[in-house]
Amino acid sequence: MKIPQLKLISALISSLLIMGCNEKDPTVSADAIYSGGNIITMNDAQPSVQAIAVKDGKIIGVGDTNKINETFKSTNTQLIDLNNKKAYCPVLLTHIVTISIHYKLLIKLQVYAPPSGTGKDVDSILTAIKKYADENNVPKGELIIAYGYDDTVMPNGRLLNRDDIDKVFPDNPVRIDHVSMHGTVMNSLAFKKYGYNDQTVTPAGGVIVRKEGTNEPYGLIMETAFLPVLAQAEVMSAEQEIAATKAGQQLYAQNGITTAHEGATHLNQFETIKRASDANANIIDVIVYPFITDVDAILAKYPIDQWQKYNNHFKVGGIKVTIDGSPQGRTAKFTTPYLAGGPAGEQHWLGELTFPQDTINTMIKKGL
Repeated sequence: MKIPQLKLISALISSLLIMGCNEKDPTVSADAIYSGGNIITMNDAQPSVQAIAVKDGKIIGVGDTNKINETFKSTNTQLIDLNNKKAYCPVLLTHIVTISIHYKLLIKLQVYAPPSGTGKDVDSILTAIKKYADENNVPKGELIIAYGYDDTVMPNGRLLNRDDIDKVFPDNPVRIDHVSMHGTVMNSLAFKKYGYNDQTVTPAGGVIVRKEGTNEPYGLIMETAFLPVLAQAEVMSAEQEIAATKAGQQLYAQNGITTAHEGATHLNQFETIKRASDANANIIDVIVYPFITDVDAILAKYPIDQWQKYNNHFKVGGIKVTIDGSPQGRTAKFTTPYLAGGPAGEQHWLGELTFPQDTINTMIKKGL
């Protein structure tokens, strides 16, 4: 159930219960009072209440319906009957890549490992992608993107590589994104499409798995080596942007999430989210954090005086500086080695910083 402009904050509810809502100034009138349903406070001391009073989008009172009406009701207060439905504290999702979720909903090609999916090994992953391509009559030359590959659970350490994909898809660029969203595995045509070859230098903070005995990219690329792929995200039509936004946000809303943060937002992703927001596609609040590498380009199109304030449920909340990678992708920085080594077979692998420390320091200062 969606309650317009209502943000149920559990900490605030707890504070109100401790202070006692009835001690509020009786001259304060609520914009709206909600009652007639099961209102869950998320507070063990008082798990549910009969009514809540709201002013300027914030809860100013919770408790017995008669008392709430007596304390906060005025001639201008809107009385809203919940009709026996539930109202509860929503979740603010602080770390998610909403644009990726929306895109994955559109491509509908997921190769998660069990129990989430059927991608238990190299053969099953490629079988799923081939089935998708056949059923959807994907023409030669068209890019195919799958999502959910997890190298850490492949049986006997048998990892997906470029040659595996080439055998099944010699005529299509194929990109199989890592479950961490920090990397991908590509075939030869995809490497060519995105500009990777044996002359490509592995950037600081990045991983490019090479074919043994050569310098050819052979499969997984991660972290800063993956950034050029993100910068060339596939273009969606205006209709697709709106459809993906609504579909993705509906999943969040159904699970009580009313605010989602888009971390590490690159310029093309920023513009996609902004277009959908301008088209009134948002059904929850979305807060974006431009990635440090794209901050200047985004500022040129969206000046800082427009940040920190909502427009159509969209706002810029700050910037994102990535210091290290993903534990799931074995790229996060630790002080002791990973038991399984690094993603490119590195031994005594501690992970590494995304950028050199001096660069990180400069980035942090830029954001202050």
